Amino acid sequence: MIEIAEQTYGIDIHKKPYYLCVEYFWKNREQYRWKLNELYNFPGKSKQSVHQYLVRKVNIEILVYQIRIIVQQVRKDHPNDGS
Repeated sequence: MIEIAEQTYGIDIHKKPYYLCVEYFWKNREQYRWKLNELYNFPGKSKQSVHQYLVRKVNIEILVYQIRIIVQQVRKDHPNDGS
């Protein structure tokens, strides 16, 4: 079933759950005694690709946070614009 979805939509079904798992353990790494290297040794993944993903993810979260602050300020300054 997964193979059919991968072929039909051209996406890697296994990729997203892996990165979500890595992101969870990276954000909560102080709660666990084992090292993230064990997660990085997943077949077909490298530390570099995981690190690049996490950097992109953090940068996007920062950007979204900054945009929300700007939107809140604009709404505060112009309460009657745009309903």
